[in-house]
Amino acid sequence: MLCIIRMCRAEDEMRLELRRFHFHPNVLRQILAQGLPSGIQSSVISVGNLVVQANINSFGAYAISGHGAYAKIEGLVFLPIMSISLALPTFVSQNLGAQKYDRVKKGAAAGILSGMALAELTGILLFFVVRYALRLFVDSDEAIYYGNLHGQTVALFFFLLAFSHCAAGVLRGYGKSVIPMVTMLAFWCGTRIVYVTTALKVWPVFQTISWAYPLTWFLSSAVLLVCMLRTLQSRVAE
Repeated sequence: MLCIIRMCRAEDEMRLELRRFHFHPNVLRQILAQGLPSGIQSSVISVGNLVVQANINSFGAYAISGHGAYAKIEGLVFLPIMSISLALPTFVSQNLGAQKYDRVKKGAAAGILSGMALAELTGILLFFVVRYALRLFVDSDEAIYYGNLHGQTVALFFFLLAFSHCAAGVLRGYGKSVIPMVTMLAFWCGTRIVYVTTALKVWPVFQTISWAYPLTWFLSSAVLLVCMLRTLQSRVAE
């Protein structure tokens, strides 16, 4: 409400005039076409993570608390990389609208490479300090053991996670939001569930669950790379 009041009082191009508000079905359809796949993707991936969490629970309370503590750390340190991936759709779509196609390719490359580099530097640092960072959330040596085990398994593969998010951002900038949705649902949800539930029967150790993340990040990155390279050859956003 404060933002709306501020915009209504503005004297420049940011000024908002409520009397000019109208319902535009065509615009609404475009918004839903871009936004709904992302919402569905996040919701279903959360369901997949519940299945993975159920398998983590089978290793006991220390595994649950250790993994949960690590998840808080990862969510915090990955925010800068997520910011890059969230900026890419806007950058790509604006330059497509301006017909600056070379700028689209250069910006996509710069965004993806910077995101991957930052993610990998973060992962390397986390690999060495995760044991100490976990003590901010848990003080049990057993919980720290599980959190450290998971962190040191996945941290060095952060560049794959960053690539998947950034490539998905580029595709959304082209209006192809369904491709990232289907890809991430297939691998981060479906493949991850199948892998964890079957692999644990063969290798019933905690690290089996941890390896589900780098594996599915790699698969989604491979598919998104192919789709993105094909899309970048196009000069038309959908």
